[in-house]
Amino acid sequence: MPGFIKYSFIGIIAGLSLAGMGFLAAHAETPAALTVGEGDFKDILRSALADEGYSRDAYIRFFTLKSEYTLADHASTADVRISRLDIDPRTDRFTVDFAFPGSGNDGSARLSGQIENVKNIPVLARQVAPGDVITKSHINWTQVPVKRIGQNIIQSSSALIGMTPRRPLRTDTPVRLTDIERPVLVKKGTLVTMLIESGALSLSAIGRALQNGADGDVIQVMNTTTHRTIEGTVMKSGQIRIQTRSSILASVQ
Repeated sequence: MPGFIKYSFIGIIAGLSLAGMGFLAAHAETPAALTVGEGDFKDILRSALADEGYSRDAYIRFFTLKSEYTLADHASTADVRISRLDIDPRTDRFTVDFAFPGSGNDGSARLSGQIENVKNIPVLARQVAPGDVITKSHINWTQVPVKRIGQNIIQSSSALIGMTPRRPLRTDTPVRLTDIERPVLVKKGTLVTMLIESGALSLSAIGRALQNGADGDVIQVMNTTTHRTIEGTVMKSGQIRIQTRSSILASVQ
């Protein structure tokens, strides 16, 4: 009798174990099906466009696109292929058919769009306050379709470095020539040092700027002693260089 109870108990435990395994197998989560979307289609299309002479950096714009397509079980993006590609060389518009092992009604996709050549242009990586000088560390690069780059868009970092924004500018956005200016080194109404040169002779005097001036600008300055007004060139140091003839050197002293 005790032996019967012992083996019966073991049988019950075994039955529960098998039942539990069956329950787990029945309710085990199946791996989520892979999907293919815009980024995948663009990568595949870029390779095909390279064979047609387009740059691999070309910007691809789809006109309409379903958010994503579900692949069949055990399929991957490597199974996606182009079954047909038509390109209009005049407009760079295309129609492409993708084929892949799909799930449900998925299994193919016909997409249309346009190819656009792109160019790297400099943009501000972070905010620069008006009056602050733009340096190399402020600059980032972004790709923009060539057709969208107007003549007033800055396309080289050298055109940005050393300048200052006229107003707060958005980061990572193309900068226009009218968005920046040379930093003002001399402000109207401030006292400045005038470096007066005439041949081998030179002297310095204190003047008051009558205009704002950036590096290289020619502005009017008034000698605070004689109250005479003369024009001078703004130097990087903020000083004003004045070149004059010996005959009128005394007039600015």
